[in-house]
Amino acid sequence: MTNFKKYFAYHLRSGLKTLVYLLVAVLVLTFIMASNGQPSYNGTFRSTIYIPIIFLCIMMYVLPVIEFSFFKKRTNLDCAYSLPISRRAMGIVHYLTGMISLFTVYTASYLVNFIMALSRGPGHFNFAAMAVHYLFSLIFGIAVYTLMAFVFNEGNTKGDGIWFMVLYTFVFLLIDSVLKFLNVLGDFGAVPWISISFITEYFTKLVEGKIIAQYEAASIELCFKWAIFWIALGIASAVGLFLTFGKRRMEKTYI
Repeated sequence: MTNFKKYFAYHLRSGLKTLVYLLVAVLVLTFIMASNGQPSYNGTFRSTIYIPIIFLCIMMYVLPVIEFSFFKKRTNLDCAYSLPISRRAMGIVHYLTGMISLFTVYTASYLVNFIMALSRGPGHFNFAAMAVHYLFSLIFGIAVYTLMAFVFNEGNTKGDGIWFMVLYTFVFLLIDSVLKFLNVLGDFGAVPWISISFITEYFTKLVEGKIIAQYEAASIELCFKWAIFWIALGIASAVGLFLTFGKRRMEKTYI
């Protein structure tokens, strides 16, 4: 446990510069995009809660590559073998660090967006709905991040891992198309950004106070379906990642 804590602290420190770069870039873009919000038909401002979602979706794919590329380089073999910590424990450290980065970047973007919405004066938005949306989307983001971490680690090289992530995304797109063609589960979305887009659309209307009873009932039902689907998939991916991570031969890395 002592070695685990030491490596965790070391890895957090070593990745701090990258996290700062990501934070600065995301916060600047969030500020610029939120500043350009256009007034809606009723004179108030449209909710801009979709802005942090854009960066959440990007981080779900970028962070697994950042965190697990270490294990795809042959030059890191000696370092990995020499450390007094199991490879599975190292994988847990990298996974948790990526999750912390995801939480930090998304929370910071959401906070800036929230402050800018608050500055427009009370009565514009339902801030309680924004809080629920934040928690809902964060859980979703962690689930997809976990899935992509598992998929990326199935590749022998960094290029393989990225290619697998792309392929798996298109697999979900195919599943989504088949479900819609067969009219199974209605508009159930099996693609990450489609699911989160619908969820955000629902919460945007809720935040702006534009939800009608029929739409709200249907939206809540779909939100729960997607929540169950992605959380279950995230848990299965986490189990798969940690069961297979320590068993993969590092000699299979070729870069």
